[in-house]
Amino acid sequence: MKMHTCVWIAALAMFLLGCTTNRYPVDTASNQRERVEANKPVTKDSVAGQLIQAAQNGRVSDVRALLGKGAAVDAREDGGRTPLMLAAARGHLDVVRALLENGADVNACAGPPGGGTALMFAVAGGHADVVLALLNKGADVNVNAGPSGGGTALMLAASAGRSDIAADLLGKGAAIDARNANGLTPLMFAAIAGKPTTCLDLLREGAKANAKSKRERTPLMFAADKGLTYIVGGLISKGADVNAKDDQGVTPLMFAAMKGHTDFICALLDNHADINAKSQTLDMTALMFAAIGGYTDSVKVLLAKGADVKARTSLGGSTALQLAASNGHADVVQILKTAENDAIPK
Repeated sequence: MKMHTCVWIAALAMFLLGCTTNRYPVDTASNQRERVEANKPVTKDSVAGQLIQAAQNGRVSDVRALLGKGAAVDAREDGGRTPLMLAAARGHLDVVRALLENGADVNACAGPPGGGTALMFAVAGGHADVVLALLNKGADVNVNAGPSGGGTALMLAASAGRSDIAADLLGKGAAIDARNANGLTPLMFAAIAGKPTTCLDLLREGAKANAKSKRERTPLMFAADKGLTYIVGGLISKGADVNAKDDQGVTPLMFAAMKGHTDFICALLDNHADINAKSQTLDMTALMFAAIGGYTDSVKVLLAKGADVKARTSLGGSTALQLAASNGHADVVQILKTAENDAIPK
């Protein structure tokens, strides 16, 4: 339960502080008055302040009573969140419904400029019933919000491995290959978060297996970094390029070797990954990356599959053996010494 909670907290912290769209109702005199009221400083003891507290704590009867007394339904607390956002984040479905019935702006963005929507708070909290309630009231599924490149509600669901919520979002038109400012797609978010089942679900829904981020990284590369061997076949069956290179010339095989994901390495080699491909930076090979990390099993597999033990880096001319030695991996050094000796013509 503790780990589950941490996942949602991390997701919430990552995405709910920035939004790329500003949404306002038709600018009638009535709406102007409502915005002025909603934007007044809120004190804890004011009617608006009491509404915020009641919404956050799930006290639906108090929420209805305070709205009846004229509390601004879209009042904001110090963090720029509305009662609807606070209730959505806590999963208070009855409060969410009451606020929506009283005209709460379902697509308002949290402040300061760039905050997430109620839908995103609900997704981050894993509250599927609240997500559906907001979607049925017209919540925009494609708002892109958050720092560090931002993200959509679908990206949040993918990161948390919530395929059920992802399906609801897709059913309402969520863009399956939407990109954040870093060029990351929902499928990439799922792979980065280590959610293989959600990765496969997104692939079945048509997510692009060869999409590239701003750094030219593909879902297969992110999966390789996490060692998600379970989804290699799914990605490749949808056209994933096993020899794609990122902006530094690093391939999926190299990413797997960096982390010592031996099973993933085997799966890539079984699908014709180039075992001796070199990175753009320093001409590094998968064997070198595995040697640097001291991954004995990965080194053994790469050697058995034909990795060039004599390959050298472009700077300093180091071999995998020398890189293993400089990093203090005695077991790997011995393996590579034997391989180098076997490679010497008799």
